[in-house]
Parts: sequence; C-alpha cells; structure tokens
Amino acid sequence: MRTMAEFARQLPGYFWEASPESMTLFLSTLQREYGSIRDYLNVQGVEPSLVQRLEKALLT
Repeated sequence: MRTMAEFARQLPGYFWEASPESMTLFLSTLQREYGSIRDYLNVQGVEPSLVQRLEKALLT
C-alpha cells in the first residue's frame, strides 16, 4: 500500500496550482456561505490555537 506522501509525489504539477479565477470563485463562495475563513474553519471544528498559528504564519 502506498503512503499519502508517495501518492502526492506522483501527482502532476498542475494538481498543486490554482488559477486566479478558481481562487476568486473559491474565496467568494466561502465568504458568501460562511462570512469569513475564520468562520469556515470554526464550522469545520478546527482548534482555535491552529487558527491563530495559521494567521500568524500567513498574515505577518
């Protein structure tokens, strides 16, 4: 059985890319349905400490 890492290494490069249009659609849908990324993560049960770490890593 292959591990997830082995599987991921075999995916084509375009699998890891997103067009500006798809990101715009994703983010606008997320905003419309959940209000914010933070609210989306809360609905998904993400621990608040992880949200804080993500914010620190990605927004500073």
